[in-house]
Amino acid sequence: MAPSNKKRRLYYSSSLIVGEGGQYRDWSGLHTDLLEVILNKLSFHDISQFKAVCSSWSNLASTSRVVSSPWLMLPNLGHGCEYGSLLASPSLHNFSRFFSLVEKQHYKYSSKQWFQEGVDDDYDDYDFPEAWCVGSSHGWLVIMDHNASPLLLNPFSRRKIRLPLMKDVMFSDHLTVRDVQKSCISKAIVLFSEDKKDKNKTWVVVIYGFVSQKLAYCEIGDKSWTDLDGDQSLSYCDILGHNGRLYALSSSNTVEVWDLRSTDCGSFPAEVMNFVPESVLCLGLDDGKFSNDNYFGQSYLVESMGEFLLVTRIIGYYVDSDGELLDEADLLTDEDTHPLVCPYRTVAFRVHKTDLTGNKWDNVESLEDRALFLGGNESMSFSCSVFPECDRNSIYFTDDYWDGMNGDYLYGGHDNGVYSLEAKTFKPLPCFDFLGDGDNKVDPPPFWIVPSI
Repeated sequence: MAPSNKKRRLYYSSSLIVGEGGQYRDWSGLHTDLLEVILNKLSFHDISQFKAVCSSWSNLASTSRVVSSPWLMLPNLGHGCEYGSLLASPSLHNFSRFFSLVEKQHYKYSSKQWFQEGVDDDYDDYDFPEAWCVGSSHGWLVIMDHNASPLLLNPFSRRKIRLPLMKDVMFSDHLTVRDVQKSCISKAIVLFSEDKKDKNKTWVVVIYGFVSQKLAYCEIGDKSWTDLDGDQSLSYCDILGHNGRLYALSSSNTVEVWDLRSTDCGSFPAEVMNFVPESVLCLGLDDGKFSNDNYFGQSYLVESMGEFLLVTRIIGYYVDSDGELLDEADLLTDEDTHPLVCPYRTVAFRVHKTDLTGNKWDNVESLEDRALFLGGNESMSFSCSVFPECDRNSIYFTDDYWDGMNGDYLYGGHDNGVYSLEAKTFKPLPCFDFLGDGDNKVDPPPFWIVPSI
């Protein structure tokens, strides 16, 4: 009998597909090599659906190394939020909205479930709206909860790991819980050991402090934080994990390299390198029109193709909607007694590189095929040929100006965008197109996160 061309209706039941003729096909029995080929062609959101088919597919997806370009974590646009702003909804779903660059779509994950399942189950339904994100690294968020108690959270697997209290700053009489949440930690990363003997060791490293920015770390399971005794005269501005080591960038553009692993000989942690450039870089605006009082620099350390990049973000204190840097006196006009609202904004970037074997930073004119992702997250570099959704030779950035973010109810968390190093121009992130001039309040601020299962 010739095969029928009639379409058959399929019924799905777990991993079994049932046709009208009652025939079953067990998809859980597909060969692993074939499934891995399929996995490599799926977006992260599709992989989440892939895991739901059956336990064997879920196990395979969980053990496979699936690499995604960064997603942007955004506050929820819920009930009570005005159009044109991104203020957190009073609902329980703060930080539940993510934007995928690949699909240019928003996805919602129930943050209520984040604090109902996992390692710790001591949260009630009203805890998360008062939480504050202070870091993003390797798919983990570093969260200060409603009591300013830090924890690691994977928002996609919903796994949570408690971290020690920051006791040195928690119990200061003049600080509120909100002060500690928003101002105590300026950067936090997760560092994994790549030594076979210590392959299960994981640390969390933070830059913390209210006056000078210091380094501290804890290993998962520790009861307290340990300060890293580097140069006490330095204040740190960025940290990076690479090949199991910690790289710490200071405000003087020096780089300390630390090994946190225990060894049979010698103490730990050990400072294994201290890169000190021979000359001071000129990182300001080169047009001579404005003094240093009109802007400041914020520096990031990025590992990219075996080299280390020093990326300086130049932020003007007062910038109008055309991107023009203003003097504070320009905010008052003869026609209007009320000052103009011209919030801080990024106006330029400078990029330098080193392999840490010399003693200087070399200027970089082009990132070539790379795209950088900067902000409150651990700084990242991606290949645009591997991830074509990213613009080559560009810097994707989010607002991490913690000192100025809460200074005004009209703006803060708004300084986000994409900068082309070739054209020296800015454009909004795709998910911010509807915000117009981009000066609206975004609270909590966005964070880049590479999703992981």
